[in-house]
Amino acid sequence: LMARRLTRNIIRLKDAAHELGKGNFEFPITVDSGDETAVVAESFRWMVGELKKSLSESELRGRMEVELNTAKLVQATLVRRDGAFPESVSVASYYLPATECGGDFWDSHFDGKKLTIVVGDATGHGAAAAIVMALAKGCLATLKLVIGNKGVLPSQILSILNLAFCGTSRGQLLMTVTALQLDLETGEVY
Repeated sequence: LMARRLTRNIIRLKDAAHELGKGNFEFPITVDSGDETAVVAESFRWMVGELKKSLSESELRGRMEVELNTAKLVQATLVRRDGAFPESVSVASYYLPATECGGDFWDSHFDGKKLTIVVGDATGHGAAAAIVMALAKGCLATLKLVIGNKGVLPSQILSILNLAFCGTSRGQLLMTVTALQLDLETGEVY
């Protein structure tokens, strides 16, 4: 009778091990004894809990990696690599974020006689900084559409960008932005 009870519990543990190996973490691990077999069954239950936690964390890391890759892609498309420059101006750029993605950007605007270059750096690194950068680039793109080929000074661009950015982010996001303007007729830099 004792051998049968022991054998039955060992077979239950073996069946549970096979089910766990298949990924069935809901398989009931039942042992009706008060000996070492019950201790092993309790260890199985603990192991199932740890495996569930590990799988859940792994799934979360996978989702975060997908989201981070999306932020990286957005940043790569928003960081301007070329521009519509006159033949007399040559501009080269290189960008390498400190982490998977970051909050740095640059942009330019040519109105026919003045070349304006804007460079920005959002506070921090990673997806959050990339989102701040995307917001700033959106504000700057809207500003460029509004000003068109009107002569606007860098100080005015920065003031308007600051108002738009702070208004949109409610003052919760920070970044440093600088702008310079080259007058191609006079050679002056503003």
